[in-house]
Amino acid sequence: MRRPATLAAAFAVAAALPLAAQSSPVGLGLSYIAPSGVAASNFNGGAALSLYVHKPMGPVIEGRFHVDLMGLPGKAFRKPDGATDGQYKSEAKAVGIGYDWLLHFDGNRVPGAYALIGVGGIHWTEEFTAQSDAGARSPYHVVDSQDFTSFALTIGLGVRLSRNIGFEVRHTEARTDRIHWFSETERFVDAGFSHTALGVTVRF
Repeated sequence: MRRPATLAAAFAVAAALPLAAQSSPVGLGLSYIAPSGVAASNFNGGAALSLYVHKPMGPVIEGRFHVDLMGLPGKAFRKPDGATDGQYKSEAKAVGIGYDWLLHFDGNRVPGAYALIGVGGIHWTEEFTAQSDAGARSPYHVVDSQDFTSFALTIGLGVRLSRNIGFEVRHTEARTDRIHWFSETERFVDAGFSHTALGVTVRF
């Protein structure tokens, strides 16, 4: 017959196991960003670093607050459609904030998969460089910086390989019309910071 002290110790260990198995609500994400739409014409692929804070909302739904730091390097100089002279390039750095809802297909078991939908906002700074064509009658070289903020809508899929490691693919639509004056009479409209991200997530 087991002693009461032994039974009490075994019960305490058994009760602590679920708590020990739970992952921390805080995590990080590192993603490769592929710009889409008009952004794909202006930027090369970049990277994002994300801070996540998770909050369970039921047996299959989990909330997630996140802050993101993003960067997209510019492509080589190119001529805007319809421009008669000059070329330009641009690069962007951004800060995003948002909230996601994660729908776990298997009740948040590990390993397991989930879908997500999120809303938020992105504020980015774009450095824009324009210069005249070689041999132009009135040569110019202009460097400008502009700030933009837009609403962001995200959908995606993810898989948790363990309680600490997972992978995600997300697509974010973030649009705003921005007018760049290319000369005194010519301009073009750039339409956003939309992108697809593929990355790894880590929960501590």
